[in-house]
Amino acid sequence: MLDDHFNYSERVKSIRGLFVLRGMLMMIIGAIFTFLSVFNPDIGILNSYTAWLPLAAILLIILSLTVIFDAFLSSGEEAFLIHANLAITDILLSIIILAELHKDVTMLALLIAFYLMTRGMFRIISAIKIRFTYSRHVIISGVIGFLLGALMWAQSNTIDIQMISILLCLELTIRGWSLYLFGIWIRKTKKQKQNQHGLNLYDENS
Repeated sequence: MLDDHFNYSERVKSIRGLFVLRGMLMMIIGAIFTFLSVFNPDIGILNSYTAWLPLAAILLIILSLTVIFDAFLSSGEEAFLIHANLAITDILLSIIILAELHKDVTMLALLIAFYLMTRGMFRIISAIKIRFTYSRHVIISGVIGFLLGALMWAQSNTIDIQMISILLCLELTIRGWSLYLFGIWIRKTKKQKQNQHGLNLYDENS
């Protein structure tokens, strides 16, 4: 099973530290934006009071660019397609958020709700399929993300920009936590594989 996990990590690897770094940044900044969206929502951005939603969208674009970087460095078409698909989805969502801030809040809420539920389901299915050390944590994060989307969907007719900002920033925080755990697992798996390889060489030379 270790060999299977290592082979998977090799297919998705680019710069392993980038997974951990991106996860930490997403988790920390997402948590800060969530806190500010709750306790200091009356901030003027893009000529209107839109809480921290525009900055969350900009953060998503920046992080998506690093995912595209991962896509081009990943070994294998499967890894490339996964990274590219996730990045393009995030960028398009962010552009729509920035474009629709002053328009129909209900439509925006429904779009982001669909995004949250889709991302939550993706984490759940991925964790079940890969079955790595932190699968349970990622499944929990996926369930939370799905429930955040379901909540936004249920309240789409009455929800305001502040609540949309809070729920999206929470998703970024939880997703960052999952990505951080995934990066840690890849790092540990490679180290275990290297140690195992070293022991095999020692046994052959003994």
